[in-house]
Amino acid sequence: MLETVGDFEVVGEVERGDEIALGILAKAPDVVIIDVELPGMSGINAVADLRSKAPEARVLMLSGLSDRDRVRAALRAGALGYVLKNASGPEIIQAVRRVAEGQTVLGAGLAETIAESLRSEPEEERVRRLVATLSERELEVLRLAAQGESNATIGKRLFISEGTVKNHMTHILRKLGVEDRTQAAILAVKHGISG
Repeated sequence: MLETVGDFEVVGEVERGDEIALGILAKAPDVVIIDVELPGMSGINAVADLRSKAPEARVLMLSGLSDRDRVRAALRAGALGYVLKNASGPEIIQAVRRVAEGQTVLGAGLAETIAESLRSEPEEERVRRLVATLSERELEVLRLAAQGESNATIGKRLFISEGTVKNHMTHILRKLGVEDRTQAAILAVKHGISG
């Protein structure tokens, strides 16, 4: 189906979850589509593995499984989208386009499922779960930002470039589900993450 879309090019396929990172790094596609259930390594673990090696990878999960725990696990692992296999062709194509643009996509019915599960989750537990998705470096950046340090100062203290600090902050905002650096800093201070 994807090969019939004029501006899409399928650059590769792998059969096993443990082949994804190597196959993707070699081809550098704009979007990676991964099934949740794969031989060799689950699709969710494959997403986490891929994102640890290529943080800029944009992943869309395509699955027949719609339970909220799997959807949440996929998003926590770093997928930008989750669409069901029974979605229409145009819906899948639109999801690929949106993920390519860096947008988050949830297939029909999934957004309400996730929203309901988050509404019923206590704030402390939700924050703990979100913070657990941050890498050690992202936690360091968040702690320094919560202490009021600028990107330039954070970069100097951590021996990384200011651009790298900005990239980490973008990932932090996405993972914590906040709009800006100030909201991330407030969350860190409120929940004792600021060091």
